[in-house]
Amino acid sequence: MINTAEEAAAVVTYSKFPPLGLRGQGSAFPAIGHGLTTPEYMKTANETLLTILQIESKQGVENVDAIAAVPGVGESSHLVQTSRMVLTARLPLHRPQRFGTIPPRLHSRTRR
Repeated sequence: MINTAEEAAAVVTYSKFPPLGLRGQGSAFPAIGHGLTTPEYMKTANETLLTILQIESKQGVENVDAIAAVPGVGESSHLVQTSRMVLTARLPLHRPQRFGTIPPRLHSRTRR
């Protein structure tokens, strides 16, 4: 669960290989399996890896623009988990609309 841009940046850091992040490369087998050298594999992985962040709290929704602005995250790779937010707010499950904190701009994002 991601609440802040700092937490999002940490996820991206540990999801990307150097020089973009700190993810470790333990074996050459993934590269060999794709017919690549290890540096080619790491570069390709950094360019194509999809890092999806789950936002499950009121604080996360309030910070969604800052979270989405973190390099490596973007608008297409975060999920707002409304049912979890309802539980965190201790609202009845049959009335999630009462949570009232999901900005209107997110409704279109969550229905894509």
